[in-house]
Amino acid sequence: MGLRFSKSFGGKNFKINISKSGIGYSYGVPGYRKTRLASGRTRTTASIPGTGFSYVTESSEAKRKNISNNENKKIIEENIDISKDIDNVEEYLYEESSHEEFIQALKKAKKMHGLSVGFIWFGIILLFTVVYAFGGMLFLTSGIIMYIYYRMKLQINVEYSIEDNSMSEYKEFKELWLKINNSKKIWEIVSEKNNSNLKVHSGASSSVERVVTRFEETKLPYLNIGGEKILKLKLRKKEILFLKDKIVIFEKGKVAGVDYKNIKLEFSSQRFVESETVAKDANVIDYTWQYVNKNGQPDKRYSDNRQLPICLYGKINISDMSGAFNIELQMSNYEIYKEIGELIKESTSK
Repeated sequence: MGLRFSKSFGGKNFKINISKSGIGYSYGVPGYRKTRLASGRTRTTASIPGTGFSYVTESSEAKRKNISNNENKKIIEENIDISKDIDNVEEYLYEESSHEEFIQALKKAKKMHGLSVGFIWFGIILLFTVVYAFGGMLFLTSGIIMYIYYRMKLQINVEYSIEDNSMSEYKEFKELWLKINNSKKIWEIVSEKNNSNLKVHSGASSSVERVVTRFEETKLPYLNIGGEKILKLKLRKKEILFLKDKIVIFEKGKVAGVDYKNIKLEFSSQRFVESETVAKDANVIDYTWQYVNKNGQPDKRYSDNRQLPICLYGKINISDMSGAFNIELQMSNYEIYKEIGELIKESTSK
């Protein structure tokens, strides 16, 4: 049997009732009394004093309140904006990549290089401490041994034949993509959500999460293609290498390769409500408000309602034919975006 507790304070006409369920109160005169229960219900008691006869009714206010709460909860749930990831890679792509032997070798080389460099630096740090100097020497020695093994056994060297002008074609290919860097801002679209309440989202039907990114040329210690720098795109969760014949995707120790023949490029313009600082090369085509009515006028209920620019941006979508991976880039400079799109379409049609 559970414990119960209740206590009353007050006189005959007014009482406050304290129990485990909460606080209630009652008031009245002999023969008639109103009671507000802790549950929220209201009980009315009418009686004939001295006879034992009484009549009790209870309101369904608490029930109506629960129904109202459920309805509000339903409305809130319906207005929840569901977000979906854009920069996704299906797991099977890492397991069934093309050029499997090359991909696995690249994975081992990158991992061993990272471990060896990490051991070396950790060992150097420990050498400067008196207590862990011996441990530092062990880490440093182990790191050097791993690095030598990696350089002798695991480092990958890729050779392209001179006859097919592979390297010159690759240089042109990189220069084409590097033109994107002429745009003041380049973003990776990480996720997107549909807006259920357009009023509080500047009238935009969807919102995105994005991070700034850039293309770069770099020499990788674990991959050598004749001394040529490799085109790389660093994303929030991934690192993309653009080689001559394929792209390579790195993500948390996993590696995938996709041939260019299976790559799909899509170019599109985009009207974007910019809530951040507008890039100097952005094309502002209109304005709206952070909180906007259906007629385009500002919602005056909000005192901090600011005006926001609508920019014309370029969007590049990189994916494969099967839909196993997807990368979405956004550019602030629309003119450069158009130029890049035309050049890439010309190069891929050759």
